[in-house]
Amino acid sequence: MRKALVFLSCGQRAGEREIAKQIKQIIETEFGMNCYNADLVQGFDDVMSITDQLSKADYYLFIDFKRTVTTDDPIPISVFSHQEFALARAWGIDEVIAFQEQGLKSYGMLRYVLAHPIIFTRENLLEKIRDEVQKRWKKITRVIWSSTDCSPCRLGS
Repeated sequence: MRKALVFLSCGQRAGEREIAKQIKQIIETEFGMNCYNADLVQGFDDVMSITDQLSKADYYLFIDFKRTVTTDDPIPISVFSHQEFALARAWGIDEVIAFQEQGLKSYGMLRYVLAHPIIFTRENLLEKIRDEVQKRWKKITRVIWSSTDCSPCRLGS
């Protein structure tokens, strides 16, 4: 029996990375699921690892952090996270929970896909994640066929 895999997609800037580590810990310790977060992307092999993990994900957790716009960085979101979201949708991952930081307009995938993001502040994000995962994912049981012996195993229970 394998544990369900949650793909955590969020920005990796200062402040965002620390919150991502806390989210990963909650998913793994409180809900007993594996959680993948690409926290060190350096090159092509790392990007390939991200897409490999995304292709294996049972659940997709999207955190859209609001960023300060500057002349050097005029985009208020993590473009990479939105690209991961597009891949998740294209690959048919339908167990998605999307969060959007309060005060952020909908850009990228959230602007065009009916994801109905849950609005958060950095102070209440962890509690909102606990609530939503408990409501939506903890009760889901999936049957996945083992590729080696064609026997079913239960995930997410």
